[in-house]
Amino acid sequence: MSDNTEEKIEVKKLKDTIGFLENDIEELEDKVNDLEEQCAKFERFMEPCAISAEQLWKVVFEDILKQPVPNGENLRDYI
Repeated sequence: MSDNTEEKIEVKKLKDTIGFLENDIEELEDKVNDLEEQCAKFERFMEPCAISAEQLWKVVFEDILKQPVPNGENLRDYI
């Protein structure tokens, strides 16, 4: 084969590789967007969960057990 033909074949391979990589990038961008949406949904879910857990501890300890609520991790910090 001539050098020109080999160069054309190499350029074609590189173009094909670029096309595959562009497709992969698009798929990964879609996955990142999906994960960001899932994280946002999870954060919206966690806020009422953290508040209700805090309220439950308060009711159980102060109202039922007549004891102070033990110190623990504030779940609202994770929202």
